[in-house]
Amino acid sequence: MRHLFKHIKLPVQVIGLICAFAVLSGCASRYPEELRTDQTELVEFSQAFTESQAHIGSPARWGGVIAEVKNLSESSIIEVVQFELSGYGRPHVTEESPGRFRIRVAGFVDPEIYKKGREVTAFGLYSGLEPGHIGEYEYMFPMLESEGLHLWQERPERSRVDVIFHHPYPAYRFRFWGPYPYFPAVGSEGDNRPPLQQGPREQGQRESGGPQQNKQ
Repeated sequence: MRHLFKHIKLPVQVIGLICAFAVLSGCASRYPEELRTDQTELVEFSQAFTESQAHIGSPARWGGVIAEVKNLSESSIIEVVQFELSGYGRPHVTEESPGRFRIRVAGFVDPEIYKKGREVTAFGLYSGLEPGHIGEYEYMFPMLESEGLHLWQERPERSRVDVIFHHPYPAYRFRFWGPYPYFPAVGSEGDNRPPLQQGPREQGQRESGGPQQNKQ
């Protein structure tokens, strides 16, 4: 049987479809379980505005940063500032967003857990545009009827620090990102030894650490 398939030549189009399916299957498996789907055609966020009626009832997977949670008698509404998703489904937060959408979740969603600023991704069916307000501004919110919801762990706080070295080249500046203090170390790039730390000198010692000779 194996020799039979060896001599079968598949059309280039079929091979391309097989490769594309394999790539999509691999990407889908990287998503959290509640966000996975066998659907390959999902509604893009932009299509909710440009082709709203044509996509009502179609599956979509959107994510972003929570702006507000409203608890109703039998459901909850999560308002989200939308951002594009990474390869594993987490929102890629930038300084610009194409807009907002709302997720309708059956039952109660605790606003103390789904806090403002937390990142969330939802999979569900697009149900159309719903009028609302952002402050006093009228806005049409794309609605997503949730079938799967994933609240992402909070990212560690990151702060940018500009460190200026005493360097032979004037105004030579390095930037470091991270919550940890920076301690410059002397050594080669591959030297993993910890930097030397100089302790307080005792009275009567030179800077090099040797005992001071008494003058005769």
